[in-house]
Amino acid sequence: MPKLPSGRQVGVSFSGLSELIQSAQAGTRVREFLSIRCSEDLRPYMRLVLFQHGDQSFEPVNSVSGDLADGLQPVRTDLAVDDVLGSDSDWTALDRVAFDKFLQSAPIQEQANRMFTRVASLQLQQTKNR
Repeated sequence: MPKLPSGRQVGVSFSGLSELIQSAQAGTRVREFLSIRCSEDLRPYMRLVLFQHGDQSFEPVNSVSGDLADGLQPVRTDLAVDDVLGSDSDWTALDRVAFDKFLQSAPIQEQANRMFTRVASLQLQQTKNR
């Protein structure tokens, strides 16, 4: 879990991908699901997770982040990682660079590759069942 220059502590979740998989298995968003061809195609489905102090209500998330500092709780957001990396983001350039570096790190890339392997397997099943 990186601590960005601004002090934000963040991670990522593949919850958007889980939602897409569920939709495809239910027969909706199948074309979108089948369009995933490599791990880079997963980025729109990777969600930002913020780690914050306090007794805020939160929904636990399955995130790829690293060690969690005492008292921090994960807070799911609806922001795709590309939302905060884009020029329209209110994040500073330093935060965007640090977050992008985190996304390129070995643990995140390994998780993305595992998720893509799962997607590819499900895609194969989906096309066999058609």
